[in-house]
Amino acid sequence: LRPVVISMRSPITFTWEWTQAFNLSIITARGEIHGTAPGWYEVGTLVSTSMDEYVPTEDENVRWHCTGWEASGSVASGTGHVVPDFVLDAVTTITWQWERQFYCTIDSNVGTVSPSSGWFSEGLVMDISTTPPPDTDDTRYYFNQWNGSGDGSYTGPDVEAVVTVRSP
Repeated sequence: LRPVVISMRSPITFTWEWTQAFNLSIITARGEIHGTAPGWYEVGTLVSTSMDEYVPTEDENVRWHCTGWEASGSVASGTGHVVPDFVLDAVTTITWQWERQFYCTIDSNVGTVSPSSGWFSEGLVMDISTTPPPDTDDTRYYFNQWNGSGDGSYTGPDVEAVVTVRSP
């Protein structure tokens, strides 16, 4: 602050004007915040913020998925990785939520499988099944078994099985 020297030669009125500001806190365990950064902002500031939807890990078959945010203050909690724009009118905290996902390969030497290979959330309980190709006059297929590997996988003779995603 610099001192201001005023020479008074007549009555003077001083009015201090203040601007209200609120703190915006954005908390995350991973990923990069995009848009408005955490900090102090004047009341009425338009806030636009988002997060990386997916964050890779050192293991190419494991990633983190941003599922949404918990919030207090000027914005409600929500799902996804983009907070709808809002006007800052209170102290506001946004805490990003994450879930771990694994890439699971689901395939068959012939026919089709359900679901297809892809990214699945840790702890997901899902049905897997396979369908053989259509019979022809000289070829038929009989199911032998699933050969699973990884925590939560299935090895066995059932065409339909239930697995819990615990690892790639």
